[in-house]
Amino acid sequence: QFRNPLDLRTAFEFGVFFTVITFVSRAAQQTAGASGLYLVSAAAGLVDVDAITLTAANLWSNGHLPATVAVATIAIAAAVNTVVKSMLAGVLGGRRLGLWVGGPPLIGLAAGGVVCWRG
Repeated sequence: QFRNPLDLRTAFEFGVFFTVITFVSRAAQQTAGASGLYLVSAAAGLVDVDAITLTAANLWSNGHLPATVAVATIAIAAAVNTVVKSMLAGVLGGRRLGLWVGGPPLIGLAAGGVVCWRG
């Protein structure tokens, strides 16, 4: 069942999720540094990319995060989210749909990972 994205409940749920991600991200960064933030990013990417993207951008713009860590945080969330969505397409729509939906982005993620690793 589709819901109106402008519905007040949807906005409230996002606000709560964003607040939780922001709080947990700051705590993880202060406790474990960039590694903690990357872990939160991967966990958030399981569900949504927007909240961790806004959190990383906000931390960077306020001088609490280097640009490289902010970019990596967003990239990790996007990669995890892409893998999850590709898996969902495969489970719900079959292997063929999963490959059509997930193949190109996963190839791009792999290429990006090689470039970053070889960097």
